[in-house]
Amino acid sequence: MCLASRKAKIAMRTFFIVRGAPGIGKSTFLSLYQARGQVVSLDGIRDVFAMPVPDWDGVPGRSIRGGTEGTISRVLESALRSRFEQGGDVFFDATNPELQQFKHLADLSHAYGYQVAVIDMQGNATDDMILTQNEKRAGTVSYVPEEDVLRISARVREGTRECQRYVGGGMWVSAQWEERDCGLHLVNLEAMREFVRSTIDGHYTRTTTMKAGERVVVIGSAYGDAHTLSKALMEAWDETKDASAVTWVFLGDTLASSPHVAQAWKILTYFETQAKQRGHAAIFLEGIDETILRETLTRAVNPRDFPDVQQAIGAITRTGAQKRDLLHHLNSLTCALTIHAPHGTYYVTTGGTANQDRTLTPLECVNGASDRTSTYRRKTNYEDYMQPLNDAAARADITIIHGHRNTHHDMPHVVAVETATAPGYVIL
Repeated sequence: MCLASRKAKIAMRTFFIVRGAPGIGKSTFLSLYQARGQVVSLDGIRDVFAMPVPDWDGVPGRSIRGGTEGTISRVLESALRSRFEQGGDVFFDATNPELQQFKHLADLSHAYGYQVAVIDMQGNATDDMILTQNEKRAGTVSYVPEEDVLRISARVREGTRECQRYVGGGMWVSAQWEERDCGLHLVNLEAMREFVRSTIDGHYTRTTTMKAGERVVVIGSAYGDAHTLSKALMEAWDETKDASAVTWVFLGDTLASSPHVAQAWKILTYFETQAKQRGHAAIFLEGIDETILRETLTRAVNPRDFPDVQQAIGAITRTGAQKRDLLHHLNSLTCALTIHAPHGTYYVTTGGTANQDRTLTPLECVNGASDRTSTYRRKTNYEDYMQPLNDAAARADITIIHGHRNTHHDMPHVVAVETATAPGYVIL
């Protein structure tokens, strides 16, 4: 049994592939969208390896040493892997004409729990339109020879149908161009921007509002301990039997590598069935253990580096579950949940972080806020950050609920929940 309905829309972070002939407006559109550091540009990586070399007329150009393209491809993949590992949406800016050009990177993003969406900037543009746009770059390093532009535009056009079949129509938007006196005009600019916004909106964060008589139960991190998980669920179930409706929220680090992870999986699947029969909702959050589980399952990391995780996957599948069921569950996890209750607002992440005005990345949600004294090595100090985290919650007038940290503290605006510590849950 899979923990989430296959018919339900999976909330996932998104890998946007932007395609189209040179000069058609890929980078311009992304700047209008204000992607703010979310763009990985193939030309940008090439520029790192290139030397500026003008031709005999003094027109700027680039020179790249022979044999460097393989290195550029490896750097591109490493850069994308680093982005995928940290979570958050990623925009890949390149011509991407044919399926084979981006399928490898798209499949790589799937391994990290991403969905793929395509922004086809070339759309209905004719070759004359594209050449007109390219001519605006004449005399700059961005100018591409006419024959190269025509060759790439033809490949983009020919590869569209195959690429659409791979991605799916619902995850594809095409530019609609028309010629006006002032030049080429993007007719459906707002529709394209809305496509990006709607694809991103709420894809790894959720919000729920409690009504009178309803209850929300937050089950703490279980770390694969089936006994403490079962005990917390049974006690909370009994305490909420008179509620008009119940939403069950499971903090991440539930399916950690442990001798009892298979039993923990069976408990979750059985409990979800019982909860649905009673008309309850269930929300599962992602923790670092689930992140590693997904990356090992999809071979985004070398499974040999995580033998205990491999054993956990094997134990779960021996219960009768399929790997695709486990992966479906892992890809549908939520990273952050805001709960609006009659008596206040709660912000729930596994790692524990303050609700800020910006969108937090999944990495921040699963690891939690800390002093970040050594960011590049991911070393953190959670104990010293408890007071600042409480202060941030107080300023925002929220209560933070988290697991993960294995710490106990007495903070009025921060609640740590683990099933190993009685009662192992919080009822709102």
